[in-house]
Amino acid sequence: MRIALICSSLQPGRDGVGDYVRRLTNELRSMGHTSIAIALNDPGDCLDEPNIIRLPRKTAWSKRWAQTRECLAKFSPDLVSLQWVPYGWHPRGYPRGVASPLSNIVPPNAKRHLMVHECWVGINIRDTILHRVIIGPLQRAASLKVFRNWQAQVTHTSIPAFAACLQRYSIKATVLPLFGNIPVVNEGQITTLDQLLPHDANAAPQLIVAWFGTVPIEWNAGELLIRLSAAAKSHGRRLVILSLGRTGAHGHKLTEWLNTKPDLGLHLPIGECSEAKLSSLLKSIDIGLSGVPLALVGKSGAIAAFHEHGIPVLCTRNDWMLSRSDQNYPDLPLVYYSPSGSTLNLDDYLNSRRPADNSAVSHIAQKLLDSLPPSA
Repeated sequence: MRIALICSSLQPGRDGVGDYVRRLTNELRSMGHTSIAIALNDPGDCLDEPNIIRLPRKTAWSKRWAQTRECLAKFSPDLVSLQWVPYGWHPRGYPRGVASPLSNIVPPNAKRHLMVHECWVGINIRDTILHRVIIGPLQRAASLKVFRNWQAQVTHTSIPAFAACLQRYSIKATVLPLFGNIPVVNEGQITTLDQLLPHDANAAPQLIVAWFGTVPIEWNAGELLIRLSAAAKSHGRRLVILSLGRTGAHGHKLTEWLNTKPDLGLHLPIGECSEAKLSSLLKSIDIGLSGVPLALVGKSGAIAAFHEHGIPVLCTRNDWMLSRSDQNYPDLPLVYYSPSGSTLNLDDYLNSRRPADNSAVSHIAQKLLDSLPPSA
């Protein structure tokens, strides 16, 4: 099958959906399909890469549409998959003027697939009135126009809440789980945690925890770390805290707070590093930490990466609920909900640790292919 995946950006390490599309494109090729990825609104420097086409946003839209139409006509895909997130197409998430040109770039004989990574703001019952009354409806109208013009034969999204939201507007979407963007390193280890620990810390029993990526402002990570430190001490361990990737402004504030609490444990701010190094470090972790609300854990690439490395994940937030609906939670193994003040069942978490498994991307790619109409 000849498959073209379209998204807004393919800037490596700077766009979660773009990294997802890159990995999916490579996996489809390894399965014997001919696949390419096209980014129509890329903010980065667009270098030539095999099977990757990045059209810079500084170029006029008319030229980008024409280039994409020409590229797809030459490629002659059996399937074109639109990987959608509204903020990728407009800085405020208002992708106006996109629906018709997007639909018109697809060759007439190609089937169409839609993956909705994000719907629009304002669907959380706890969102502000500004989001629910003004920003959300504008984003919704623009996104729904894109979805309806696209006329996908199959529509997927990553979590039950988004599927329920789309159903309200007569868009039937089924859940396609996410895979992580950090492939498991299977041979050797580029970096081991032992190399990063001070000698005295390396000799002591440890409880190693980590968060990965941006720290949300709503996440009370400090309260969780205090509980984890106490639980570690009760088990005769010392808490070691890793912060991985780009943690953002609130991640820096959390680091500053940890610097004032040396008794909690040892904090190692790792920051950005290669995929191989990240995978090696993830293999050393006992428990992952997440500031993502429970209803949204299925759309978190960081949680998917923890899962593929066999790591149990603690979530402490349950402050997201689809408006006018019963709550919809993803059914994910290794994800534990521990609200503020609750008891941490440390032994249960540690005993649930699994071997790392790199097969999620192949399983999910095959699930995508199996969902397509036979003629695709």
